Amino acid sequence: MNYLHPNINTLHCFSGWLIKAMIQRYERSKETRFLDIAKDLTWGLAMTLCITDHLYEDGETPLFAITCVGARGCVDYDCSPNLCHEKDLAFIESMGELMKHVSGSAYSKYLSMQALVLPKDSWSSAWTQDQRDLNLRTNYDNWARGLTNLAFGINPSSNPYVQIFDQTVANKSLNISREREITVINATSSKQDAQISIPYLKNGTYQLYYNGKPWKKSTAHVLQAGITFSVPPNTTIKLAVKAKKILDENNLSEKASKPILLSDLTPFEAQRGVGNPQPVFQTNRTFQGNPLQVGNHSYQYGLGLAANTVLFYRLNKKYSSLKATLALDNETLKLVNPHPSVNVTLFADGKLCFESGKIDQNSAPLEIEIPLNGIEVLTLRVSSNFDDEGDLKHDRINLINPYLIP
Repeated sequence: MNYLHPNINTLHCFSGWLIKAMIQRYERSKETRFLDIAKDLTWGLAMTLCITDHLYEDGETPLFAITCVGARGCVDYDCSPNLCHEKDLAFIESMGELMKHVSGSAYSKYLSMQALVLPKDSWSSAWTQDQRDLNLRTNYDNWARGLTNLAFGINPSSNPYVQIFDQTVANKSLNISREREITVINATSSKQDAQISIPYLKNGTYQLYYNGKPWKKSTAHVLQAGITFSVPPNTTIKLAVKAKKILDENNLSEKASKPILLSDLTPFEAQRGVGNPQPVFQTNRTFQGNPLQVGNHSYQYGLGLAANTVLFYRLNKKYSSLKATLALDNETLKLVNPHPSVNVTLFADGKLCFESGKIDQNSAPLEIEIPLNGIEVLTLRVSSNFDDEGDLKHDRINLINPYLIP
């Protein structure tokens, strides 16, 4: 399959789907030879997990990578220099299916290595190489790596030696708020204890299954707070979470009695850029922490935001609209090299409901009113406009007097 170049490991571009095809054939026919082929293909991937000859930014630490660079000197023309992204794609496409049928110490080692080699997020890392250089043709790579990060990160573990792989993410299930298929991993030679949080489930009661057998009942609140596990050495545990009863959300979503400020709510998730730089946003201040001043007016309430930021708010169907003003503050208006330039989008239950277009120093304050009837989650995203060669340092904006109206 290395038809592009003798040193391009093209197999990894396709092996995820080959493994998935073998598993699906096994599930239809019950012929174990197809499952055996899927396992063999998987270990072809596992055996090329390696340490490359590249180093992290400290100049000393070897860079673990899901790559064949260290083993075969791959010269794939569209890869970032440190990582073979296609290995993430093969992993995420295959392991959600395969882990339904396999377990044991060997797979605990493979999954643990996969978690350990996920790239570190920083602007100069391979993770962002393609964005920084605006090489957008390889964004499919970053989707695969992002989904792999999510599969390992959505259910936090208190013990770094106990990793959690969520097959529901890997299988791209639309029922992730009602059920989970999770593999709990201990690849060490000693027993490990951990508290594992299972967030983002709808409010209700759930049946838990331990290695396929009914275990206990719990609630979404308890599962998010965390359940305690004792994991034997060199093993995997299959944990399934299935909804028993989802509480009547209509009873939980009576309209609010009066307007409230979005800036008074705490987002249930918030992130800016890569590497989780701080602060993510400011409340009732500009992003730089100064008073909100636009033109001749001063404002008491609002959010100070910067690119690239995403905030998620639970509205629980309590509000009919959002009224606010988008504006650059006086401090930001004076900035040059580069000039500020942002784009603001809002999503209601995942559907785009507002897009500002480019906002820069020539833009007047923009008053917005967004319908929110029946909406559970509001997502606020501030992006750059991919100008100034990726320099975002002055890309800031304010959401002023953001009132949620019942």
